[in-house]
Amino acid sequence: MFEGLELKEGKEYKQTYPLKDWGMQRMPVKGYDSVNLPSGLYNKVKALVKRRSDLGYRSITEFVAEAVRTRLVEMGETAP
Repeated sequence: MFEGLELKEGKEYKQTYPLKDWGMQRMPVKGYDSVNLPSGLYNKVKALVKRRSDLGYRSITEFVAEAVRTRLVEMGETAP
């Protein structure tokens, strides 16, 4: 279909070329949705997760999900 994308198991396309180069965005993994963050904020979170393994976050996704949950609890939108 596109140069750099190979058909895998007849259903999915395996990314072998950065999607950014094609002007496309990644599709979220099944069961997840996506949001856009300003690059500066994203980079700060990325650096924090990498630098502070003692906090227990294995990924940016884990950090952001917990931050959103915490904020929803603070706003009274969900139980702790």
